[in-house]
Amino acid sequence: QLTFLLLDVSGSMDHPTESGSQTRKIDALRRLVRQLAEQGVRCPLVAFSDDCRRVTEVPEPGGGTNLAGAIRYGAAAQALHLIVISDGAPDSEPRALAAAQAFGKPIDVFYVGPPGTRGEQFLQELAKASGGSSQTVSLSQTKQLTSAIRGLLTA
Repeated sequence: QLTFLLLDVSGSMDHPTESGSQTRKIDALRRLVRQLAEQGVRCPLVAFSDDCRRVTEVPEPGGGTNLAGAIRYGAAAQALHLIVISDGAPDSEPRALAAAQAFGKPIDVFYVGPPGTRGEQFLQELAKASGGSSQTVSLSQTKQLTSAIRGLLTA
């Protein structure tokens, strides 16, 4: 099963993981990706901000949140399953939803932003519409997150 990990590297990922924390979300995301690799989890990584590209290292954050482009990238690469890690709303909800519907396969979402926001609500809707699951988690809880991602990859 070809699963792609879609990683939000938009400008908001430069902010702390939670209030009072010194750790930026992007650094916590890098730690998560490293831990997955150390545990033998191998899947293509796609970083998305204004553009979408396959990466081996998580780049510095900047730009918007082109989730629709990331989903289309996964579809064009013949992915059978997508896992999104994002901290907020995409640049265009309608385009992201249309891309998810065109993809036609499960998209599981890990929302890593502040709870109770429109971004969280939208990502839950996107996961549900694609037959995927949605969880709100903190990037500072990498053990919980790596085990949840491993579970999805071996399911």
